[in-house]
Amino acid sequence: MCINYFVRSRPLSLYLILFILVYFSLTLASKHVFSQDTKISQITLLVDNIQRSIEFYQRLGLSISYRKKSSISDDKDSFGYEKYPLTSDPKTEYYTIMSDGSKEGTNIALLAYEKPPLANARGNLMGLGVGDFILLIKTKDINFLYNRMDEFGARFYSRLQKSNTHNQLESETIYNFIVYDPDGHLVEVISIINN
Repeated sequence: MCINYFVRSRPLSLYLILFILVYFSLTLASKHVFSQDTKISQITLLVDNIQRSIEFYQRLGLSISYRKKSSISDDKDSFGYEKYPLTSDPKTEYYTIMSDGSKEGTNIALLAYEKPPLANARGNLMGLGVGDFILLIKTKDINFLYNRMDEFGARFYSRLQKSNTHNQLESETIYNFIVYDPDGHLVEVISIINN
Protein backbone atom coordinates (compact mmCIF):
# COMPACT_ATOMS: atom_id res chain seq x y z
CA MET A 1 0.00 0.00 0.00
CA CYS A 2 2.86 2.34 0.66
CA ILE A 3 4.26 1.70 -2.82
CA ASN A 4 0.84 2.23 -4.36
CA TYR A 5 0.46 5.59 -2.56
CA PHE A 6 3.90 6.74 -3.70
CA VAL A 7 3.15 5.82 -7.33
CA ARG A 8 -0.24 7.55 -7.29
CA SER A 9 1.01 10.72 -5.60
CA ARG A 10 4.11 11.05 -7.74
CA PRO A 11 2.39 12.32 -10.90
CA LEU A 12 0.57 14.98 -8.87
CA SER A 13 3.84 16.11 -7.30
CA LEU A 14 5.56 16.04 -10.65
CA TYR A 15 2.81 18.19 -12.20
CA LEU A 16 3.02 20.62 -9.29
CA ILE A 17 6.80 20.89 -9.65
CA LEU A 18 6.50 21.33 -13.42
CA PHE A 19 3.85 23.99 -12.94
CA ILE A 20 6.06 25.89 -10.48
CA LEU A 21 9.07 25.67 -12.80
CA VAL A 22 7.09 26.85 -15.82
CA TYR A 23 5.47 29.65 -13.83
CA PHE A 24 8.78 30.99 -12.52
CA SER A 25 10.53 30.64 -15.86
CA LEU A 26 7.72 32.57 -17.57
CA THR A 27 7.75 35.18 -14.84
CA LEU A 28 11.50 35.65 -15.17
CA ALA A 29 11.26 35.71 -18.97
CA SER A 30 8.53 38.34 -18.93
CA LYS A 31 10.53 40.50 -16.53
CA HIS A 32 13.52 40.22 -18.82
CA VAL A 33 11.50 41.12 -21.91
CA PHE A 34 9.71 44.07 -20.34
CA SER A 35 12.56 45.48 -18.26
CA GLN A 36 14.73 46.44 -21.20
CA ASP A 37 16.00 49.98 -21.14
CA THR A 38 13.85 51.17 -24.04
CA LYS A 39 13.02 54.86 -24.14
CA ILE A 40 11.68 57.19 -26.79
CA SER A 41 14.49 59.60 -27.50
CA GLN A 42 12.96 61.71 -30.23
CA ILE A 43 9.81 62.38 -32.20
CA THR A 44 10.37 63.79 -35.70
CA LEU A 45 7.71 66.01 -37.23
CA LEU A 46 7.71 66.76 -40.95
CA VAL A 47 6.77 70.44 -41.17
CA ASP A 48 5.98 72.89 -43.94
CA ASN A 49 7.60 76.08 -42.60
CA ILE A 50 10.61 75.37 -40.36
CA GLN A 51 10.84 78.87 -38.87
CA ARG A 52 7.14 79.06 -37.97
CA SER A 53 7.34 75.61 -36.33
CA ILE A 54 10.47 76.59 -34.38
CA GLU A 55 8.70 79.72 -33.07
CA PHE A 56 5.63 77.66 -32.09
CA TYR A 57 7.61 75.11 -30.06
CA GLN A 58 9.82 77.80 -28.52
CA ARG A 59 6.65 79.45 -27.18
CA LEU A 60 5.82 76.12 -25.54
CA GLY A 61 9.15 76.29 -23.68
CA LEU A 62 11.41 74.18 -25.91
CA SER A 63 14.75 75.46 -27.16
CA ILE A 64 16.93 74.67 -30.15
CA SER A 65 19.62 72.14 -29.28
CA TYR A 66 20.76 71.34 -32.84
CA ARG A 67 20.16 72.92 -36.24
CA LYS A 68 21.31 71.99 -39.72
CA LYS A 69 20.53 73.01 -43.29
CA SER A 70 21.78 70.80 -46.09
CA SER A 71 21.55 70.55 -49.81
CA ILE A 72 20.11 67.27 -51.05
CA SER A 73 22.84 67.12 -53.71
CA ASP A 74 25.25 66.47 -50.81
CA ASP A 75 23.79 63.03 -50.07
CA LYS A 76 26.16 62.51 -47.14
CA ASP A 77 24.80 65.58 -45.32
CA SER A 78 21.13 64.76 -45.75
CA PHE A 79 19.29 63.58 -42.63
CA GLY A 80 16.28 61.80 -44.07
CA TYR A 81 16.20 62.19 -47.84
CA GLU A 82 17.48 58.70 -48.59
CA LYS A 83 15.80 57.15 -45.52
CA TYR A 84 12.18 58.22 -45.84
CA PRO A 85 9.54 57.85 -48.58
CA LEU A 86 9.05 61.55 -49.43
CA THR A 87 6.16 62.84 -51.56
CA SER A 88 8.42 65.01 -53.74
CA ASP A 89 12.04 65.34 -54.81
CA PRO A 90 13.23 68.36 -52.77
CA LYS A 91 16.55 70.18 -53.10
CA THR A 92 17.00 71.59 -49.57
CA GLU A 93 16.54 70.01 -46.14
CA TYR A 94 16.17 71.77 -42.76
CA TYR A 95 16.63 69.78 -39.58
CA THR A 96 16.18 71.25 -36.08
CA ILE A 97 16.05 69.47 -32.72
CA MET A 98 13.96 71.12 -30.01
CA SER A 99 14.62 70.11 -26.41
CA ASP A 100 13.12 70.83 -23.00
CA GLY A 101 16.61 70.87 -21.49
CA SER A 102 16.00 68.06 -19.00
CA LYS A 103 17.97 64.83 -18.84
CA GLU A 104 14.88 62.64 -19.22
CA GLY A 105 13.09 64.80 -21.81
CA THR A 106 12.14 63.60 -25.25
CA ASN A 107 13.39 65.69 -28.15
CA ILE A 108 11.17 66.93 -30.93
CA ALA A 109 12.92 67.10 -34.29
CA LEU A 110 11.51 69.36 -36.97
CA LEU A 111 12.28 68.29 -40.53
CA ALA A 112 11.36 70.44 -43.54
CA TYR A 113 12.07 70.21 -47.24
CA GLU A 114 11.73 72.83 -49.93
CA LYS A 115 12.04 73.37 -53.67
CA PRO A 116 9.59 71.70 -54.10
CA PRO A 117 8.01 71.33 -50.65
CA LEU A 118 6.50 68.03 -49.56
CA ALA A 119 2.81 67.48 -50.20
CA ASN A 120 0.55 67.37 -47.14
CA ALA A 121 -0.14 63.70 -46.43
CA ARG A 122 -3.17 64.58 -44.29
CA GLY A 123 -5.21 66.03 -47.15
CA ASN A 124 -8.12 68.17 -45.99
CA LEU A 125 -8.89 66.23 -42.81
CA MET A 126 -10.39 68.36 -40.07
CA GLY A 127 -10.62 65.56 -37.51
CA LEU A 128 -8.11 62.97 -36.37
CA GLY A 129 -7.58 59.75 -38.21
CA VAL A 130 -5.22 56.80 -38.40
CA GLY A 131 -1.63 58.00 -38.66
CA ASP A 132 -2.22 61.19 -36.68
CA PHE A 133 -0.81 61.71 -33.22
CA ILE A 134 -1.30 63.96 -30.21
CA LEU A 135 1.80 65.44 -28.62
CA LEU A 136 1.49 65.91 -24.84
CA ILE A 137 3.50 68.61 -23.06
CA LYS A 138 3.47 68.93 -19.28
CA THR A 139 4.19 72.28 -17.64
CA LYS A 140 4.05 73.94 -14.24
CA ASP A 141 2.84 77.33 -15.57
CA ILE A 142 0.00 76.58 -17.97
CA ASN A 143 -1.34 80.15 -17.90
CA PHE A 144 1.98 81.47 -19.21
CA LEU A 145 2.07 78.98 -22.11
CA TYR A 146 -1.59 79.53 -22.90
CA ASN A 147 -1.05 83.29 -23.17
CA ARG A 148 2.03 82.76 -25.37
CA MET A 149 0.05 80.54 -27.72
CA ASP A 150 -2.76 83.10 -27.85
CA GLU A 151 -0.26 85.89 -28.66
CA PHE A 152 1.27 83.68 -31.35
CA GLY A 153 -2.14 83.45 -32.99
CA ALA A 154 -2.28 79.68 -32.62
CA ARG A 155 -5.48 77.88 -33.52
CA PHE A 156 -6.99 76.27 -30.43
CA TYR A 157 -9.07 73.11 -30.43
CA SER A 158 -9.99 73.74 -26.79
CA ARG A 159 -9.21 76.71 -24.61
CA LEU A 160 -7.70 76.55 -21.13
CA GLN A 161 -9.99 74.57 -18.84
CA LYS A 162 -10.11 72.32 -15.83
CA SER A 163 -9.76 68.78 -17.14
CA ASN A 164 -12.51 66.25 -16.53
CA THR A 165 -10.35 63.18 -16.03
CA HIS A 166 -11.67 60.31 -13.95
CA ASN A 167 -8.28 58.93 -12.87
CA GLN A 168 -6.98 61.97 -11.06
CA LEU A 169 -6.26 61.98 -7.36
CA GLU A 170 -8.48 64.08 -5.12
CA SER A 171 -5.44 66.12 -4.10
CA GLU A 172 -4.66 67.09 -7.72
CA THR A 173 -6.37 69.37 -10.20
CA ILE A 174 -5.48 69.07 -13.88
CA TYR A 175 -5.78 71.95 -16.33
CA ASN A 176 -5.29 71.63 -20.05
CA PHE A 177 -5.66 73.22 -23.44
CA ILE A 178 -5.31 71.72 -26.90
CA VAL A 179 -3.76 73.66 -29.75
CA TYR A 180 -2.84 72.92 -33.37
CA ASP A 181 0.78 73.42 -34.39
CA PRO A 182 1.41 75.21 -37.72
CA ASP A 183 1.07 71.91 -39.63
CA GLY A 184 -2.15 70.77 -37.95
CA HIS A 185 -0.69 68.37 -35.37
CA LEU A 186 -2.58 68.42 -32.08
CA VAL A 187 -0.59 69.46 -29.03
CA GLU A 188 -2.16 69.02 -25.60
CA VAL A 189 -0.64 71.06 -22.80
CA ILE A 190 -1.40 69.96 -19.23
CA SER A 191 -0.58 71.19 -15.76
CA ILE A 192 -1.12 69.17 -12.60
CA ILE A 193 -1.66 71.33 -9.54
CA ASN A 194 -1.42 69.78 -6.08
CA ASN A 195 -4.18 71.09 -3.82
